[in-house]
Amino acid sequence: MDRGNGNVRKETRLLEVNIKAYLATAWHWYAQAAGIGIIAGAISYCVLAAFSVNGPVVQVIEGPSYVSASVPYKGTLTYRISTKRNLSCPGTVITTFMSQNGGPPVSVLLTRPIMSTEIKQTDDATLYLQLPENVYPGRWLYRSVVDSTCPTHSRQDVTAQFPFQVTANVD
Repeated sequence: MDRGNGNVRKETRLLEVNIKAYLATAWHWYAQAAGIGIIAGAISYCVLAAFSVNGPVVQVIEGPSYVSASVPYKGTLTYRISTKRNLSCPGTVITTFMSQNGGPPVSVLLTRPIMSTEIKQTDDATLYLQLPENVYPGRWLYRSVVDSTCPTHSRQDVTAQFPFQVTANVD
């Protein structure tokens, strides 16, 4: 009888048992870490959602006032407004000029990024907007919206909306 062959089988079984025990331990630690990660992520999201404000991100305190009722073609539209930022979220300012002259609808859209520190409580900030050349003479509706992208939600807040007249340049 060859005793050496029996010892090899025992060592192979021991090695298999050790590998299985190692894999079971590794799987156990991985499952623990993954579970803790999922629980931590869920708690973080719930905390952010609980402290988020459902109201406006940018709130108009006063205005718009002192609006330019009549602006020359390619002129400067001005108005005053006082706003307050309730949350520090980055986003985009969307400015829309909509023709009110009848006929086919015409809209001119301008967008620009906004920094989270740009809008805060102000005292009668005066805004000056150079009219694009596509805003031709006639009646127009001006609308300014702040599109905020917060960690738990997105929100669009209208900061100004008013009609105005564009007049032809008379040289």
